[in-house]
Amino acid sequence: MQKSVPPWPTSKAHGPSANTSIRPRSPTVRDPKNDRSKIHKPIGGPWPPFLGGSALNLITRRFVLFAAAAVTALPAFGQLPVVSTTIHVVEGRGCECCRQWTKHLQNAGFQVTREERFGTLLMQHKIDLGVPIDMTSCHTGSVEGYFVEGHVPATDIRKLLQERPDALGLAVPGMPYGSPGMGPESHREAYDVLLVLKDGSHTIFNRYAAAPA
Repeated sequence: MQKSVPPWPTSKAHGPSANTSIRPRSPTVRDPKNDRSKIHKPIGGPWPPFLGGSALNLITRRFVLFAAAAVTALPAFGQLPVVSTTIHVVEGRGCECCRQWTKHLQNAGFQVTREERFGTLLMQHKIDLGVPIDMTSCHTGSVEGYFVEGHVPATDIRKLLQERPDALGLAVPGMPYGSPGMGPESHREAYDVLLVLKDGSHTIFNRYAAAPA
């Protein structure tokens, strides 16, 4: 037989005679509109007040990591990517030393475009650019309004583009051994890089001594 449980006392008396029994606390009813227990908090705890307090608690760690990665990917101030200079080279057909010279330019950071011409077509191209007949070589480059005739070192081309002289271009007449594309520099013979002026005259732009014997 099931025993009946007496009701909880309802006495309102105070003092020593009051009923000291503790009534069980009724469950708290949350208002769904004001219930903040379900607010997502980022891993690692709440943000400090100086970063925005509870407002930034809504930002997930994934967003923070994504933003940090994006900032890291930006180039540092003063370290913007360098745009390479393009030089167009017209060379004799099947000229191996011409190809070695263009590789020299590419290794120095130039973008090189190439085309082959043969005989009178190649010579006419040189004349059109203003290359003196007595300074011709096996290939002719064109870069930012200047011609580059023969096996001119890349460092001299960079210097030309930096100084911007009032001239037609640079020339290394013939094919001196040990110049870029013409064999090892350790066996270099002496040669000059000439700056060809607009009146057809020239000055020495750079001078390379012969390698020690």
